[in-house]
Amino acid sequence: MINKKVFNKTKSSLIKINIAVVLSFLILFSIFIYTYFKGVTYKSIDNKLNNELESIAIQLTRQSMIYPVTKYPSNMIYIYKRDRVMYYTPQNGYFSDVLPNRYTNKLNDIFTFSENGYTFRELNVEIDEYQIQIIRNIDSEISSLRQLIFVFIIGILISLIIFALYELISTTSKMFSPNEELLSESFSPDNKYKVEAYLVDGGATTDFGVKCILFVDNKKSKTIYSDYHIRDANIEWVDNDTVSINSHIIDLPDGKYDWTIDKTGTD
Repeated sequence: MINKKVFNKTKSSLIKINIAVVLSFLILFSIFIYTYFKGVTYKSIDNKLNNELESIAIQLTRQSMIYPVTKYPSNMIYIYKRDRVMYYTPQNGYFSDVLPNRYTNKLNDIFTFSENGYTFRELNVEIDEYQIQIIRNIDSEISSLRQLIFVFIIGILISLIIFALYELISTTSKMFSPNEELLSESFSPDNKYKVEAYLVDGGATTDFGVKCILFVDNKKSKTIYSDYHIRDANIEWVDNDTVSINSHIIDLPDGKYDWTIDKTGTD
């Protein structure tokens, strides 16, 4: 028979492993979801910047680029011909100067930058003799991604709190619940009865005790012996229906001994 103390320890270890696996999965899942939504968000922004560029490129072939039609009002457009400003979005309120910085080292690229506490996504390209900056403020998108991170962190913290509560309850339960260790087992001469003796450790505040459980035809019946301040169980069979446990005679199947009432024999 498996030692109950060992079984409980193994069970506790398996539960901890399962919780650790679930937490690890939750963290990995959160990272995956965040990465996925971040990619989708940036892809949507970049598509709008590219669509804006296509619209402007069409207008470049026309006779005037003084007042280009903006496809997306939230985009800011800056067009240079050589080093001369041909068009810029007026009074955008984001930049200290009328014109933003020109990142000449990032031509024909889409990138993210920050300025004056704002975050932007910029498409910076050259078309023939024109250099075009298409800039979009992405603070709202960044805020949404941060809220997503916050939700993930809260979820992970809640999981950790649940794990901590489980550990607390488990530890407290172990402190106040008795541990049982199988000492021995004995069969009646005709093998009808089996008695299992357990050493009971009640914890730091109580002494050791012994209890014996009766099995009838290999089926658990009841506790027939309970004693305190002892660590051993001396089981001897008087006959097929009578057993002596630590010199206490018990008639089976109805008899029992309970140290709290000092009762020997039948009820």
